[in-house]
Amino acid sequence: MHSILLRWFYVFGLAAVLLVNALAVIHPINGKTVGEISAMFPVGITPAPCAFSIWGLIHPLLIGFVVVQFIPRVRDQEFVRGMGPWFLVSCFFNISWILLW
Repeated sequence: MHSILLRWFYVFGLAAVLLVNALAVIHPINGKTVGEISAMFPVGITPAPCAFSIWGLIHPLLIGFVVVQFIPRVRDQEFVRGMGPWFLVSCFFNISWILLW
């Protein structure tokens, strides 16, 4: 039962991450996108804009991880089971940095 519940928490956690990220782009928080806020504070070390294209790979991989949780022979592997609640922790921090930024 615990693993079934955890799998559905993964689905809802990822859905929340994707929703918050999409809303931050579609309807910027306080009228500014994350990129605009970043541009307001020049710092010595800032990644090139193309560096953020990595999210185009990260989001499908996260979706793949959640889908894998529903495939019995894969989800029972030690590496996958070892994720435990850490995936949910990463979802929480992903949402938090968007809202706090």
